[in-house]
Amino acid sequence: MQLFRFAPILLAITSMVVAAPTAMPKARLTAALLPKIDLAANFVISKIFIPNKEIPGYGKIFDAPNVDNGRIGWFVEAEDRTPDDPVILYAHGGGYLIGFYPLFIWLSSAIYSGLGNNRLSILLLDYTLTLDKVFPQQLIEFTETFNQLSKTSNNIILMGDSAGGHLCLQFLRHQNYKPFSGVVAANSSATTTGGIFLSPWVNVYPDPNDGTFKTNYGKDYLTAKLMQHGTEVNLPERWMYTDPAFNMYKDAIDWDSFLPPKVFVSRGENEVLYDSIGKWTELAGFDGNDTLFTDPDGVHDSAILVQEDSDIIPEIITYLKDIL
Repeated sequence: MQLFRFAPILLAITSMVVAAPTAMPKARLTAALLPKIDLAANFVISKIFIPNKEIPGYGKIFDAPNVDNGRIGWFVEAEDRTPDDPVILYAHGGGYLIGFYPLFIWLSSAIYSGLGNNRLSILLLDYTLTLDKVFPQQLIEFTETFNQLSKTSNNIILMGDSAGGHLCLQFLRHQNYKPFSGVVAANSSATTTGGIFLSPWVNVYPDPNDGTFKTNYGKDYLTAKLMQHGTEVNLPERWMYTDPAFNMYKDAIDWDSFLPPKVFVSRGENEVLYDSIGKWTELAGFDGNDTLFTDPDGVHDSAILVQEDSDIIPEIITYLKDIL
């Protein structure tokens, strides 16, 4: 795979934001970010580069309690959508520190055009960053979005990359195992019919000398230290950094009892999270119904950063064809 063109930019942004959170006030960390692009502007910018210009409901705002207006929007909403029509609820990556960018909309476009199913809808959440409000704000917003969506849909597929994958898994834990304090109750009667987790951030405070955090160091733009620094910004209490509830790779709960019947997970061959993602799929009881896809020569979040070169998107489409 060709080295992705956005990696230096992403690494530079991430490094500026999380390089020294204990020494730098959060206001300065916020200033270190690239200018924030709200969801409406993302839709306008992204449309220029989307081949299919006729997308039903494109850019339409979706409202949910306790989520600022304009933070949830449809990439596509099927015409005359019914409760049985599939809806992907998507949470973006970026370590909870980097905001929503057109890359995430282009992923939706690649999936929608590749699948060719006009009954599919895709709903995007531009959650509040932890630089503005730490955990559990992001989980509150995801839960409220899910609850509101579940009023009109009984066929919800969760999708997230990196931190977005972490957020999806936290939500499933919150909904089905043990609610997080301070977070609105999730609609427990609404089940998810699928899960797509791309390079999920299942180890938020890793040891730099452990497994592929050491052996894949230098092959991946992400590092254990960057993740540690990010977590020091994201989570309000130090005990959370290593607690299993925030680190799915060692969270030995009965995941299999509440995960969707078929789950898709991807990781890069050269990804520092390679081992941790594998450990979580073992805890989750992955079997022949589930997919753990390793992207050859891939790094963290390849599906987002090198969409035209990644082997992951065709695998996502195959997975969706199987469950829909």
